[in-house]
Amino acid sequence: MYAVIINKSVSRTVADMELVKWSNEVFQPAQSLSAAQRTAFGVRPIIEVRPTLAKYETHGTYTDVISASKVTRTYSKVTSTIVEAKAYLLSDLSLFAGLKRNLFVGGTSPFEAASWSNKLTEANAYTGVATSAPNLAIEATVRGWALADLVTRVLANAKTLASMEANIAGACGKHTDVIAKLRTIADVQSYDISTGWPI
Repeated sequence: MYAVIINKSVSRTVADMELVKWSNEVFQPAQSLSAAQRTAFGVRPIIEVRPTLAKYETHGTYTDVISASKVTRTYSKVTSTIVEAKAYLLSDLSLFAGLKRNLFVGGTSPFEAASWSNKLTEANAYTGVATSAPNLAIEATVRGWALADLVTRVLANAKTLASMEANIAGACGKHTDVIAKLRTIADVQSYDISTGWPI
């Protein structure tokens, strides 16, 4: 990136390969200009200085220092408010909880997962006849299983899944409650959301 200097200040920035119009309708990519052309036309490479950021900080405004050979562009740091930092942390927590859920059901297709509530409904409605659980009856027939065995398996899997989900939701809720009580940016920055999970 290059700066075009006019009246001792940065007039605009141009990309490395952006065509720059000079006198007499001459166009040339900024990066291919010779040092003499850059000096003549007030073009300087921009050297960016971006400070290292802590959690929940962003780069803010910048100041330019113009020298004979370059423009040093130094960015400030902007620290989030406590409300913004908590919102970022809660977003991270939600993603982390999602990863834990995915870890537990890893390898399950979305289509299969979408069928689980229907399978549980049919398993709970099962009365010993195939018509009380028609989709489970189809699956059991295709697999060569007894329908009662498949119903038993669906109920056991649902119980395991519900228990794990309750534990994950509980851990997520506990972290949410603690985050709500954090009072400083430093507390938010140092809070560890990776503890206390069942998986």
